[in-house]
Amino acid sequence: MKTITLKSMLLICGMMTFSCTQSPSETEKSTKSEVKESSCGSVRTPLADAKNWIQNYDTAWTRHYGQGSPAIKAYTIRSKDLLEVLGLPVSTVCKFDHVRAYIGMDNENNFKLFFTPVVGADLCNEIGGRDTLLTDPAGDPNGAYVLDLNTPCPHVCGSNDIFETLKH
Repeated sequence: MKTITLKSMLLICGMMTFSCTQSPSETEKSTKSEVKESSCGSVRTPLADAKNWIQNYDTAWTRHYGQGSPAIKAYTIRSKDLLEVLGLPVSTVCKFDHVRAYIGMDNENNFKLFFTPVVGADLCNEIGGRDTLLTDPAGDPNGAYVLDLNTPCPHVCGSNDIFETLKH
């Protein structure tokens, strides 16, 4: 279990390393050296699949809570917060100041969490910014993808779950 948690943290670290370099643009082409793959497979999810799974989650939310309760679709996260939680210097200059984590659900009702870089966000002034699509280095227009950093608990839980710690 510790190995899988460590792998998840390494994947997030890889994503942060990927996003901490140059100036932002609407799309970003990856190079093989920038893309980290998990030992259990690629973390890339084609954009079309991610859109379907995000819609599945939205539909399930609406079915459960009704039309009057808008689904929480995503979280915008400051890059510096991710750096801090990974134990990296928050002074690191990042290509993107924010990332967005979208919630999805595949056709088997497994939850998904998709990450994409964000341009122009200002959380203090409630400005969401624009998602930046990652694209295949070969320039394939259908090669846009998001990163699926999906290892949810209860399938992969920490050995000292924060909720267990807070009960005492």
